[in-house]
Amino acid sequence: MQKLILFTLVAATLASCATNTSTRSTQRKMTRPASSNSGNLDVLMRPVLADVSISEKREVFVYTTTSEDMSTALYLGGDKKRGNDNIFVSSREIMKKEAENRAQFAFLEEFKCDFLIDPIYLFQLENSSEDNTVKIKVQVSAYTAKYKSFTQPDSLPKSVIQANALADRELPMVTNTNSYIDRTFRAWAFTIGADGVLPFGDWAENTPYGYGGSAMLSYSLGKKMDVIGQYGIVSFAIDKGVSDTFKESLLRPAQIGVKAYFAQRDKGPFAFAQYGSYLFSTTRYDAAENITSTFNDVFDGFTVGIGYQINKDVDISAKYTTLGTPVQNSNYVGLRIAYRLFGSK
Repeated sequence: MQKLILFTLVAATLASCATNTSTRSTQRKMTRPASSNSGNLDVLMRPVLADVSISEKREVFVYTTTSEDMSTALYLGGDKKRGNDNIFVSSREIMKKEAENRAQFAFLEEFKCDFLIDPIYLFQLENSSEDNTVKIKVQVSAYTAKYKSFTQPDSLPKSVIQANALADRELPMVTNTNSYIDRTFRAWAFTIGADGVLPFGDWAENTPYGYGGSAMLSYSLGKKMDVIGQYGIVSFAIDKGVSDTFKESLLRPAQIGVKAYFAQRDKGPFAFAQYGSYLFSTTRYDAAENITSTFNDVFDGFTVGIGYQINKDVDISAKYTTLGTPVQNSNYVGLRIAYRLFGSK
């Protein structure tokens, strides 16, 4: 009996000296008690805040592969052969999904970014009759995002603290987060440009070329269309053979029109069309009367042109203009290099 009592005392002593270890799981969520009689909230860890740099415009990348390169290809076997090689095919949806994943990794490598925001995938699948394969082309358009720095604050954000003070209620589980990008396009812009023109036909005999400047105001009708208004002045060089008579030749076009973008608004090709009024002024010297006179005529005219938006501030364009004058071949081609001075984002 004494041995039994001694064994019981030793077992109790060892049990009191044992280490009690508890493990707490790490989760990124906040739990709220079911009723107001419950204990305090259990905040599991401090948040980590990331500073992210996001591109202002979408980047575009094209990835090309074939069905033979796909790891998801399915072996058909049977009597379908191509030489000594077995033919592999895959469900189009499976191939598209794998091609999308590969294109995403290729995009990250191409632009040296950490992740994509609001990606858009465009697929083009072409069957090859020669080798029974499928050529897959994936165009990825997305905003690029890069991590700049990470911080871990000593206290919870104010929004979480305020949430703790609310009345007890069930909270939905947060399964994902969405990033918001301001996709508003530039509503208006004011540009100034340097212009050069080359007249045609009879007009070019006395004035071989011209140069000047212009100002343009554009207002967006949509993501791919602007309405534009332009005013400028062009001074024409006078041919030496008629310089005794013609002293100055000026053209002042005032035009309105539309401008259409074929790609992105801040980079890529565009086209435009304009209609307007053209004030044509010439200063002539009459040697017999010893009088210098200025003559003004107003004509209507139509312009069509194409251009390229180098970036959000600089563009270059070429145009063809025809004037409704009684003189034959009253047409000219022009070149304009413009810079945006003002405008909304």
